[in-house]
Amino acid sequence: MLIDERPGRVPSDLWRLLEGAPTGEAVEWRPPGARQTVLGCTRYVAARGSYLLLMREVSAFVYADEPAFFADAFFQKEADPAVIAELRTPERRERARANPATARYREALATASANLKTLAEAGAPIAFGTDTGPPARFQGYFEHDELRLMVEAGLTPTQALVAATSGTAKCLGLKSVGRLEPGAWADFLVLRDDPRTDIRNTHSLESVWIAGNRVPDRAAAH
Repeated sequence: MLIDERPGRVPSDLWRLLEGAPTGEAVEWRPPGARQTVLGCTRYVAARGSYLLLMREVSAFVYADEPAFFADAFFQKEADPAVIAELRTPERRERARANPATARYREALATASANLKTLAEAGAPIAFGTDTGPPARFQGYFEHDELRLMVEAGLTPTQALVAATSGTAKCLGLKSVGRLEPGAWADFLVLRDDPRTDIRNTHSLESVWIAGNRVPDRAAAH
């Protein structure tokens, strides 16, 4: 559920939607400059979990110029060169610059980041998502950058990691994933460096395991 409250409107619809939302349904609310109201809603959010899709906002404006992550070796490892080439074309960049929504999404990222910190400080459980999959939203890499943006918004690396694992599982009512414990699915990543000291260390990926089975590296598979 996405509720995008515009300035000057009484959020009565917001209250009705929050009260009527099924347990486990994630709620994102982005009212510009409404810190007090967000805190007032957390008694509903706390029972359900909340998520804010920061990388979705980034993907809506970042291609107006050269994204910094295009130079990231971790990104280059899996990204489709043809997609990158299309995003670099002058026509694509000019369309992004001319689109009035580009500036709005830059502002929306700042608002969503502030609201994420507000919700976390209020004790609301935080889940994880990026809205990746559509073109120009690079599935896999955007999840790593979502973690980075969560930390830049004010969460600790550990809080961001919990949101991306057990926090999301709890929000969805899933008991067999999200944690490493007896009886749970053995889904995990092996990292060379500790992401709790620097969230960018999720880029030090050594291997991926699903249900206790190592996922073959793409290079090894070919």
